[in-house]
Amino acid sequence: MRFYGAALTLLFSVASPLAAASDDDLLAQLADRARANETVGGSFTQKKNIAGLPLPLQSAGLFNYSKQEGVVWRTTEPLQSVLNISTAGLRFDNGAAVPGSSVLAETLLGIFTGDLSNLAQYFSTEVSGEPADWKIVLTPQSKMVAEQVTQITMTGADFTEHITIDEAGGDATEIALQVDQQNNSEQQPTK
Repeated sequence: MRFYGAALTLLFSVASPLAAASDDDLLAQLADRARANETVGGSFTQKKNIAGLPLPLQSAGLFNYSKQEGVVWRTTEPLQSVLNISTAGLRFDNGAAVPGSSVLAETLLGIFTGDLSNLAQYFSTEVSGEPADWKIVLTPQSKMVAEQVTQITMTGADFTEHITIDEAGGDATEIALQVDQQNNSEQQPTK
């Protein structure tokens, strides 16, 4: 479910300190901020807990989102790989496409751009906290998504800092993010 992690990483990684009057306002402001950004990037560490294995699988790398190009999720450790997410679907750096991924890619890109109407087709959303310490829980409404994911939890402050993806088979993925604020601040609109 690395694909969901990449998608949700970028949707909420562009949030800045917000003065929200309610949870709905906070979610709307996060989505507005996501739509306003042309690019965002940074680094990630990922830990995959697989049911039946005593130790988690760990990886690290870089991510980059561009409104024009989509998402590049570049794993650098322990093995190198690149996943490209665009309107054409999911593709690895060797050009191999993930079969049947065009609908998933369109959905993920809708998430990246803050398209809440697209998100609402697949998830119910629970938002809590304050702008400096927020939490978003996504619960699948779509049978197709629920067959893969039971819940996605994101937490953050200025940016998304942590994502947990609980999978239907009992596995869980934890992603810690560090947004490159110096490079992204040049491209973010001022409000």
